[in-house]
This record gives sequence, C-alpha cells and structure tokens, in this order.
Amino acid sequence: MYLLKGDNIRRDIIYLAHPRTASVATILTMGELGTVYQIGKTHDFDASQVPKDAIIFTTVRNPWDLFVSWWFKRSIRKSPFYGQDLAEFIPQLVKCNPQYFKRNKLFYMAKEAHRILNYEQLQAQFDLLLVEVGYAPTNLVVANQSERRKTRDYRKYYNAQTQEWVAEYFGPEIDKYMYQF
Repeated sequence: MYLLKGDNIRRDIIYLAHPRTASVATILTMGELGTVYQIGKTHDFDASQVPKDAIIFTTVRNPWDLFVSWWFKRSIRKSPFYGQDLAEFIPQLVKCNPQYFKRNKLFYMAKEAHRILNYEQLQAQFDLLLVEVGYAPTNLVVANQSERRKTRDYRKYYNAQTQEWVAEYFGPEIDKYMYQF
C-alpha cells in the first residue's frame, strides 16, 4: 500500500499495488508528484493506516495477458518455474504464491478501492484520477517493460486447456472487469 501525501490543495491518494499491473510504473510516477510512503505491507490493505478522506485506487489487467507477462518474467530469471511451459506455470504460480492470490483472486484488494484503473487504459484513467484529486496529468513512467512486449500477443501462448483453466479459476473477476480472451 502506497501513500502520496497531498497538501491543502491536493488530496491524499493510496495505491493498492497488484503484481504485473504496471504497479512499479504507477509508484514511480506517484514519486514524481511528491513523496510516496509505503505504509503497511506491499500486498496488504490495512484500513487503520489510510487517511480519512484519501482516494484509494488500484490497477487490474486482463488475466490471460497478466499470466503471460509473469511467465516471461520468470522464464528470464532463474526461478523454481524456469523452463516450464505456460500450462504448467500458471497453476504452479497460483499454488506457490498465496501472497498474490488471496481468496482465489488476482485483484483481492480491489474491493477496498474507490477507483479501479485498467492496465489497458492506464494513462487516460490515471490522468482523470490525478485531476480529480488536484494534480496535473502526468505521463506514466515506463518501467519493467520488455522489448518483446511490443510485439507479443498473449493469445498465441495459450492452448484450449490453459485458456479454460484461467477462465474457470478467475471467472468472477474476469466477468466483473469485463475481460475477454
């Protein structure tokens, strides 16, 4: 959980960072607007640490695209998942990383947020949020973006079984945020 402390003109904003949703870029961009404080644990929400009138926001991303991004990240670095194909990787990642998949959800902190920004339209939605709380729009910092990202279509990495596994396991969130394969 990250706090950008406002002043007498701008409101406080709290960012709840879900992995692989441009969270590093969002935090770095907030840091360009002022001092950002990490309060509590990165992947937890503690209401007692939130200023009374702060705007709380988070980011979400198409789950199928998110998993391909995670898979590429893990295939570059030596990890317990190194060398697995996507069909092996996704269920193993979910099983071995409960800190990222609480209550079988990818975006488990979203219920605490006043605003949910989509990765796919992040710049435009982030600018609207900034204006709402009194900041000027600013370009998001580019961070952790692979050169391969520009030409990669996540759909080509899935087979029918893997596509369906994601659809079933994360179905309620896929429906809630209106994502499609």
